[in-house]
Amino acid sequence: SQGINFEEEAKALALLSSLPMTWEVFCTTLTNNFPKLNLDETIVQVLTKDIRQKSMGLTIDEST
Repeated sequence: SQGINFEEEAKALALLSSLPMTWEVFCTTLTNNFPKLNLDETIVQVLTKDIRQKSMGLTIDEST
């Protein structure tokens, strides 16, 4: 009803579920802030967080 394709939301959730457990808080926060996820926005959010972590000298395994 809001114009978001179910397939897009399923792809976004599949992307989030493929991230390491250290990203669990991020994934929970993202799904709470965006109840109707779309793949493009999810990719942007993941890449933004990754870039931010790398600029702080963190790796995926060190982040929470």
